Amino acid sequence: MEPILEIETNLLPPERIPTAPFEFPKAWVRSTISKEDYFFEFPDKCLIELENLNKELQRNFLPALITRPEMYRLENCKAFMRMIKEVLDDGVGFAIMEKLPIDSLSLEVATTMHWLLGSLMGRPVAQNYKDGKMLYEVMDLTEGKGKNIIGVRGSHTNADLSFHTDCSSNISPPDYVGLMCVRPALEGGESQLTNWYAVYNKLLESRPDLCARGFKPILFDRQLEHAPDDPRVLSRPPFAFDGKITMRYSERLNRQGYKIAEQPIDQETEDMLAAIDSILKDPEMRVDLNFQSGQIQWINNASIGHRRTSYVDHPGDPSLRRCLVRMWLREEGKISYLG
Repeated sequence: MEPILEIETNLLPPERIPTAPFEFPKAWVRSTISKEDYFFEFPDKCLIELENLNKELQRNFLPALITRPEMYRLENCKAFMRMIKEVLDDGVGFAIMEKLPIDSLSLEVATTMHWLLGSLMGRPVAQNYKDGKMLYEVMDLTEGKGKNIIGVRGSHTNADLSFHTDCSSNISPPDYVGLMCVRPALEGGESQLTNWYAVYNKLLESRPDLCARGFKPILFDRQLEHAPDDPRVLSRPPFAFDGKITMRYSERLNRQGYKIAEQPIDQETEDMLAAIDSILKDPEMRVDLNFQSGQIQWINNASIGHRRTSYVDHPGDPSLRRCLVRMWLREEGKISYLG
């Protein structure tokens, strides 16, 4: 049988498992959240700083990865990003920033702006085991062939992606995920967000007996994002609680993990996965967002799950394809992929 990497030793004792529902703004559903909770325009003073940054980069360009916020005058942007972080940590858990003037910027400059703004909020980390990529282009590299291609991440296809936590199968998932929209799709590609506090509330309401299962280990397929001689499967509870609920979720990777480990899924685990899947199918449990060029979406990766609908790209010219630039932030551990 496949060896399993077990990284959770101190499990939450039964008496500490939450039994009372969480409240807004931590827990929200479609009918309780409003655009004012998550939609923020760049203040004029920030736009002036970004325009000055654009001029400086045009005169004296540097690759994004070697730039740091302290190299430029970004005091107002720093205050703005501090407010965004408060929304992620203590508000509804995600924010849409409206928007970089991307039509008047080169892709290199826009990417550097995204990098610097994200760096004002936290520490960027690698998004790939093999090459340590820090800025990751989310776009279809399969020319519409779908997601069932070995070795190709779903983010590099145009296929429908189910609700998940980014990097859920890693030892240390990122704390925050940022996506800057360079170009939207011709059709589709809608971003949908759900709230794990609200999902937990629903599970507590409908199947309270399954809540405790979420605090016990479950298997994850690590998707070969590790050294060749490391275990292919991770064992860790999908739920955690230290005053705040956090969740690492990917039903697909859970089921693949059990298959790789050649272990059957016990009935309690099967019931929990099915119950969560049923909850996530309710439109009331999500918000639907259509990315526009220049918008930046930031989510708290521990409290917000996200998915993307399938999409159709612009035909012909590859430069017109849907493209997002992703950042991951994580404050603890190493900056490498495994953390």
